[in-house]
Amino acid sequence: MAYHVEVTDRAVRDLAIIHRRIEAESSAQAEQWFNGLEKAILSLEEYPTRVPLTPEDRTLRQLLSLALLHE
Repeated sequence: MAYHVEVTDRAVRDLAIIHRRIEAESSAQAEQWFNGLEKAILSLEEYPTRVPLTPEDRTLRQLLSLALLHE
């Protein structure tokens, strides 16, 4: 069963900031990582429960990539 993933305007802005911050336009590795991030977000349409529940609120799921934590 497929779900609908809606990327909000805020998320689009945040993704653009991340893209600039990691200098993805001038780094093939950063561009590849960023494309993987986008793919992971959109894959939630098919696999919405593939990420763990948040400890703070068991009705929400963690969508942070570990790579984002290493900035």
